[in-house]
Amino acid sequence: MGYLNTNKQPEARTSRVAHQGAGEISDFGRLQLNVPLFVEELRMSMGLDGDSQPIADLIARVYDLSKIHAPVIFIGQPGVGKKKFASFLHRLTTSSEVGCLFLSCDSIVKNGARCFRIDAYLENVEAYRQQTVIIDRPELLPKSLCHELLAKFLLHNPTQHPRPIITIDIQAFPRLLVSCGPKLKPILQSGVVHVPSLRERRSDVQKHILAKIRALNQEHGTAKRISVGTLEQLATKEYPQNFHSLYAVIEKLHGAMDDISFDEKIVDEELKSTNISMSLPELSIGFNLEDFLGNLRQKIIWHALERSDYNQSRCAEMLGVSPQAVNKFLRAQGLSRKQLGK
Repeated sequence: MGYLNTNKQPEARTSRVAHQGAGEISDFGRLQLNVPLFVEELRMSMGLDGDSQPIADLIARVYDLSKIHAPVIFIGQPGVGKKKFASFLHRLTTSSEVGCLFLSCDSIVKNGARCFRIDAYLENVEAYRQQTVIIDRPELLPKSLCHELLAKFLLHNPTQHPRPIITIDIQAFPRLLVSCGPKLKPILQSGVVHVPSLRERRSDVQKHILAKIRALNQEHGTAKRISVGTLEQLATKEYPQNFHSLYAVIEKLHGAMDDISFDEKIVDEELKSTNISMSLPELSIGFNLEDFLGNLRQKIIWHALERSDYNQSRCAEMLGVSPQAVNKFLRAQGLSRKQLGK
């Protein structure tokens, strides 16, 4: 049986995505009770699909933050859509796509961070005329430049400068807090928003698969379909790089056959290629073994926390340590379960 790439479900079999029992309130209905309709319309137009409870909570939180002019830090795993939610917050605040400066720290590093001068750059782009500045992955910058950039936008009168919105990978955020001074650290901690992984919003995965297939069909002028069985099989897989991994799998399956069928070999190979490999570092003058091992330790603990849905006891069992050790790690990073959205 084929699953048509539309919003209509096959009559012979009711998909778990569409089914609601009599008298139940869907997650989508719950979300509408928490935010105005225009918020829903905007987020759907921006491709922020999903109606799971974690997404409902996130949308409601972003809507509340749109009412105040304060710094916001979106943290989460790679590929969860942090930049999209940052843009969503800007649009809710201004109702416009303009008035937003996007600072890609990855581009700054690639173009030569040593040559980057913040004041000269901001004067050139008239940044202070913007209403929002999105700083993407500041942890990639050299420490001194990172602190200078954050201080420029975080330590100011909010009525005279654009609102700073920072996006950062969850594993890098604790290191950033540790390296920041006493003035920056409390500001960064106060505005944390956790963007859930695909594992945390499992019920949304089928919707994202169908949306990606629709986009690919439109892009390539095709009308490929996916079976219900394939859809359900794909929804149960683990995607280590979240949307990066999920979309890579769908693109590979879409290009491999007339209609989209589950191919274990293709899926496994693509997931393996998009996974984070733990390769040995490049050794050169300036390499610091203690720093490398410390960063590796943090990555492993964060990985265990994510796999255990931030349950400290289960995380401790995975790592072979005590729950107190995991709790001590979180407290040392200045983070709490509440700040992680748990």
